Amino acid sequence: MQNYHNANRPNQRDNLQNNRNRQKFDKSKPGDLFKDVKQIDQPLMEEYGNRPEIFLEGGLLYENANKIIGLKTHQIRKVLQVTKEALTLAHSSTDFSQAKKKLFVLLPMTAYNVGRAQKGEKTSYESFLKFIYANVNQHSITTVDDIEMFDQMITSIVAYHKFLGGKE
Repeated sequence: MQNYHNANRPNQRDNLQNNRNRQKFDKSKPGDLFKDVKQIDQPLMEEYGNRPEIFLEGGLLYENANKIIGLKTHQIRKVLQVTKEALTLAHSSTDFSQAKKKLFVLLPMTAYNVGRAQKGEKTSYESFLKFIYANVNQHSITTVDDIEMFDQMITSIVAYHKFLGGKE
């Protein structure tokens, strides 16, 4: 004889599937991450070249390092490495587009890390992605000087991250 007491109640497997579906709908869309981010619409040297205060304690780069304090140092250094490679390409190559492309790859690379991040790290990864999104685009990277400026910015963020006690 069948047990009709549980016939109208969902079983554990149904509850698990419903929770998974609910989690899918509760997530915000990836594009929503950038809705409040203002992209730099001029070359980085024009935007920041006459603003040395961005490098000082309490400045733009210090604040960004503080926002990403939950990241491990090696994650930020990966971005620094790609930036250094782009700078080397820009200085040694006659094709500036290759150096520019190298920097543009930072966006999907960092977005991938946001997707893989654990709950406690996600906010830091998102902040770093927003910083890169704001500063690396067609309008902001137009010359070798812009790549040099971005290199100095990332180097400063790495230094402040270390100073502020960021993860190893």
